[in-house]
Amino acid sequence: MQVTITNSASGNAGPNPALASIVPVSGGMRLRWDEITTRPYQIQFRDDLATGMWQTFSGTIVSDANGILEFTDFVQPMPARRFYRTILAPQRTCRVLKTVAVASAPSGS
Repeated sequence: MQVTITNSASGNAGPNPALASIVPVSGGMRLRWDEITTRPYQIQFRDDLATGMWQTFSGTIVSDANGILEFTDFVQPMPARRFYRTILAPQRTCRVLKTVAVASAPSGS
């Protein structure tokens, strides 16, 4: 199996973490990015760059305190070629549904 790492930027969507390594592991491939921010990312893949849509693995991942982000793609059988990219996870907005105030009785009452 041949592994090739090519880092390229596309668009203007923010930090573009560089893929540091791809290592075959039992049952899949482990990908590692170094020196990235602690922002949430999603990992996407395609088996052909010319056709098809990017597929997103479920969930988001965040780097550890050292700026290292690791992800393992468990796929069997592993396709002859697979391409990966990281994208910033969509920002979710939080909305306050209800505000509750809790008051305690003054002591000595």
